[in-house]
Amino acid sequence: INEVMSASNGQIDPLLVFALMQQESKCGADPNTYTGSGLGLMQIEYAVHCKEETKEYLKYGFSSYNECVETLRDPNQFARNIEIGLQILIGYHNQYSSRSKYISAVDKYCDDSSYKEKYLSYVKWDIALRAYNGFSCTKGDQNYVEHVTTWYQKFLGV
Repeated sequence: INEVMSASNGQIDPLLVFALMQQESKCGADPNTYTGSGLGLMQIEYAVHCKEETKEYLKYGFSSYNECVETLRDPNQFARNIEIGLQILIGYHNQYSSRSKYISAVDKYCDDSSYKEKYLSYVKWDIALRAYNGFSCTKGDQNYVEHVTTWYQKFLGV
């Protein structure tokens, strides 16, 4: 709990972070938490966020692709995984606070009108959650925001 409180730095409700971790990795109970394309409690896509060509790993304080991947893959580095996941989520929240940028991203990656309508109904942190999981209407979890929201409401006791 302390790691989440510290990493969220008052910018996001820690219970929402726990809901995201529950959806992503069952808070570490999923046996695939540290294998596959998404790594750690926050299931950070290393191919995107440790990318060698664009040196994405520098954003998170790493000196190399390998250091980034090894840290995300290490169960003992769970606090760092949470910190980076929140940096990504908060970055999406800030990036898509401009509605026009969000609409452009949805238009670019989602051509299914029913999903597009749902995606465009999101506001605030729901937008950041959608971005965290991706904008695709064909890959990933098209009901991701709703799943995280359900966990969040359970944690709130609603």
